[in-house]
Amino acid sequence: MKNVFKQRNLIEMRVFEIKDRGLEITRTSFNNKATSYVKFEDTGYQVVVIKTAKNIFLISAIFTLLTGPILGYISENYAWEKFPLTIAESSAVGAILFTILLLCFFNSIRIRTYLIDHENVKQIEFLGDIYQNRELSIFNIELTEKRSAYLLDNYNSINRNLSYESQYNKFAWLYNQELISSEIFQQNINELDSVHGRATSIKGFRQN
Repeated sequence: MKNVFKQRNLIEMRVFEIKDRGLEITRTSFNNKATSYVKFEDTGYQVVVIKTAKNIFLISAIFTLLTGPILGYISENYAWEKFPLTIAESSAVGAILFTILLLCFFNSIRIRTYLIDHENVKQIEFLGDIYQNRELSIFNIELTEKRSAYLLDNYNSINRNLSYESQYNKFAWLYNQELISSEIFQQNINELDSVHGRATSIKGFRQN
């Protein structure tokens, strides 16, 4: 079992630890340390990988590479005193600036993995791509299994002391979280109807 997962980059270190009722996340950056706790009820179950980058660096790099020779040509042929460089010299300067800007672009690339559902977008964020990080993938499997077991143990049963509506919503929530099948959902509703003396007429559903 892997209940603790650590990640580090140049700015911060993140420690994810699976607890009995949720996930504890500790972020340490320089001398600052912050700890948050996400209950299993608020933990997403769908994996989304998002890649971002500052495209302004790439656009500037291409622009610099293309304009360097043009400015050199104008300087050579039209005696442009404000730009006293030859085509070769301006091309070399453009190539240097192009390389610097291209490195800035690659350095700006960020890949993040999120656990989400239809209610809490980007609730939990991991560094990197889960599909290329074996340890992260194993940790997510463990987290998903612990979350599923906890939610089923605590919500997939009928409590005669609770109202019909609250329990119906509870079973519908489990179904929407993909923790129970439509058949199990309908069985729960049939039993709930029987306990509350209602005719069985409600069918399972899932929110999009």
